[in-house]
Amino acid sequence: MPKLRTKSGLYKLYVFFFMGTIVIGLLSGLALHQIQHAQDEAFDGTVDEYIEVKTARKNLDFGLTGAATGTTYVPRVYVESLPKGLPKIRNVRQKKELFSATMLPLILRSNELILEERNRLLAIKSSLNMGQNLSKTSIEWILYQGKRYGLANSDTISAELIDQLLHHCDIIPPSLALAQAAIESGWGTSRFAQTGNAIFGQWVWGNDADGMLPLNRNEGSTHKVRKFDLLIDSVRSYSHNLNRNNAYEDVRKRRASLRDAGKPISGLYLAHGLTHYSERGEDYIKDVITMISYNQFSGLDHSRLEPTNSKEL
Repeated sequence: MPKLRTKSGLYKLYVFFFMGTIVIGLLSGLALHQIQHAQDEAFDGTVDEYIEVKTARKNLDFGLTGAATGTTYVPRVYVESLPKGLPKIRNVRQKKELFSATMLPLILRSNELILEERNRLLAIKSSLNMGQNLSKTSIEWILYQGKRYGLANSDTISAELIDQLLHHCDIIPPSLALAQAAIESGWGTSRFAQTGNAIFGQWVWGNDADGMLPLNRNEGSTHKVRKFDLLIDSVRSYSHNLNRNNAYEDVRKRRASLRDAGKPISGLYLAHGLTHYSERGEDYIKDVITMISYNQFSGLDHSRLEPTNSKEL
């Protein structure tokens, strides 16, 4: 059963699916009153549970078109795990919309946290350029970030080190993250996604690694699919993987070129740097681009979370 985090805190939501009826995640193109009518007939829970379901539906009632154009904020509703009834939904459009409504707030929240770190780096760089001494806390934080991103010669504070960190510490466009999430998890229906919050198919090795064994793993392979306690952990790990791993330097170079030119960071443009994300190489890149284009995800690169002064996670 999925759980939500909202500005009022954490509470459980009991969600029921019947013959492909969508319960939460209303996006553009669906008539709200028609869905409510179908749910009223199909619901099989208590009165209190029904009230909670209606609350969840209201919180996730936002449109892709509005989110993409900036006329509608994406609500700060963070689902901890995917709805267990997602694989049972037969209507492909409804399945996609429920998955998108679940993942988009998490992707935007992950980017928000990355931008907080990036802005701190920019402030520190400005202090260095003005000849100001850094606090012990700032020095320790920078050194930690250098190790976190696996940077060589990161034991000495310098403007060059800050620039290196800024190259790594930047957002992943929502269109790219959502497209890869859909591909890697089968729109949230895979065993890994459903039982381990493993949305992006990240591999881990070793007997102590916290992961799940692939059912059809090749003979001689020792990898597992990494699992996570929360969906946001999966998103954060995916973003850090693209920002840290040497295999995705082309993604980072493309992103930096857009930054330098003052252009928006485009998922379609960054997708061309994913050659090493999959053994399928260029064919995988084509799939990502098709996923973004066919589902009109590009506009979501401009989407924003609703303003708040609180910290949910």
